[in-house]
Amino acid sequence: MTDIKANTWAICDWVAEAQAMLHDHLEGGRFTADEIVRKLAALMKEEGLLRAMWEVGYFPPDTPPPITIAGN
Repeated sequence: MTDIKANTWAICDWVAEAQAMLHDHLEGGRFTADEIVRKLAALMKEEGLLRAMWEVGYFPPDTPPPITIAGN
């Protein structure tokens, strides 16, 4: 599988996780509004997601790649 495909599938996994959290909040009342906002904000700031988005060209070309802390 190419890197673009792998990164695209990784992004899809993060989106599915966000959808599951929203479903749990809206349908199951599992999280409060404050909790879901914090959880989704943390999810969207994960380095792996940002790196995958950068690799597939989601950000403008002059945007530097996310900093790698532990070497992906």
